[in-house]
Amino acid sequence: MKKLVVAAVVTAATLSGASAAHRACFSKADLQARAAILFETNLMVASSSCHDLTYARFSLRDRLQIIRYQHEMIAYFRRAGARRPAQRFESWITQLANEDSAKVAGMRIPDVCRKSAALFKLARSLDPKALRVYAATLAAKDPVDDPRCRR
Repeated sequence: MKKLVVAAVVTAATLSGASAAHRACFSKADLQARAAILFETNLMVASSSCHDLTYARFSLRDRLQIIRYQHEMIAYFRRAGARRPAQRFESWITQLANEDSAKVAGMRIPDVCRKSAALFKLARSLDPKALRVYAATLAAKDPVDDPRCRR
């Protein structure tokens, strides 16, 4: 009887661990949202560093698509088990911005702006539909490689 209980506990733990790992895996929609948020954050930091209005225009023009991506990422954090998924999303996006800021912290502003010129040009061309296509392309190129998520 004792062996049966131990076996049941081990099986349940294994299944719940697999289930938790599966919940934490990115779907295609999650990967697309993640790519768009990474792009948006990079643009925000570059625009801020260069005192450029591209980010403000981009976020205004594409705000509904950006909000959809934010909701997708919050849903991902919820599925992944975050106790407060919206707060976890905010922490994540702040971390991304801090990482991007650290990359440009030691650079001269003219160099940052010169390096960001292509990013600004791209952002100016991305209406909501083009943003979806671009994010999907980025997501396909940069999947999160988590062995637990391979199917």
